[in-house]
Amino acid sequence: MRERHFPRWAGVGAGGALLLSFMAAGQASAVAPATDPAPSCVTVYESWRYTQVENTCAETMSLQVVYQDGAEGPCHTVRSGDVTTIGEGYLGPHGHVDHVAVCAAPVSATGVAPVG
Repeated sequence: MRERHFPRWAGVGAGGALLLSFMAAGQASAVAPATDPAPSCVTVYESWRYTQVENTCAETMSLQVVYQDGAEGPCHTVRSGDVTTIGEGYLGPHGHVDHVAVCAAPVSATGVAPVG
């Protein structure tokens, strides 16, 4: 009796895997294009808990963390001369910081890029 049910369950598993692969492909295509790395006047400080940046550039910058796993944090406005927290540390779900990038989207008065 088990042998007769095995192919049916195998088909369900294969179909589920195929569906998940299409879903993953759809999510990957919805990711925004890569942003430009922050200039050298932006310094990154990474700890186990937080990622902070110091903006020594002459102008206010809109910055975000790009993690080693490809995840991107929200955009934050960082004024010239400020040091501020813009992301999670390396013990967070995305691990270490790959780089800090200049946000492509405009930033609202709250310091976060508008969604949608």
